[in-house]
Amino acid sequence: MNFFKYLPIIILFSCGSSNVSKPVAPEKWFDLKQFVQNANAILPKNALLEKTLQVGGKTETKKTTVADWSAELSVFGQSDLNRPAWRSKYQVDTTHLAVTNDTATAHQIRHLAKDKSLKTNYLVIHTNRKQEPIFIEIQQAQNTFFSESKQHLVWSLQKGYSMTAYQKMIFSAPTETVLSGYLTHF
Repeated sequence: MNFFKYLPIIILFSCGSSNVSKPVAPEKWFDLKQFVQNANAILPKNALLEKTLQVGGKTETKKTTVADWSAELSVFGQSDLNRPAWRSKYQVDTTHLAVTNDTATAHQIRHLAKDKSLKTNYLVIHTNRKQEPIFIEIQQAQNTFFSESKQHLVWSLQKGYSMTAYQKMIFSAPTETVLSGYLTHF
């Protein structure tokens, strides 16, 4: 009969744990600079890339292999927000989605600049279920008395990247440049 004396304790401890795992929330502050520096280990070596450059209505396309992804994508690393001084300058929202595979977006981490004088106004990182980045989008803008410039950067780790730059200098016509690189062969 001593068993019944310990029954409430046994029930309490047996109900306390669960084998059901809860989804882990991704880090709000992603180290984009480090991720770009490690791109050679993530992306396919000697992948065939179709690069297109559009400037002033003229388009040039060529196929090339990429020997150094970290150099190819360095402009993305320059947009890193992972600095303690900037933590209060961005509103960070995380969205969790139910997905069934590792190529779909499971988490979206969005950084919006509270202070419009910051160069990077918008940074969105989509990660898969394993919290590995699969898509990155960045919007930047800088205005001075002499010029206005904007950049829109998009990087899909499975497809390639696109970089659009707009620049307007005082006393000159605006220019728009688009550089895109799409993976055509792994």
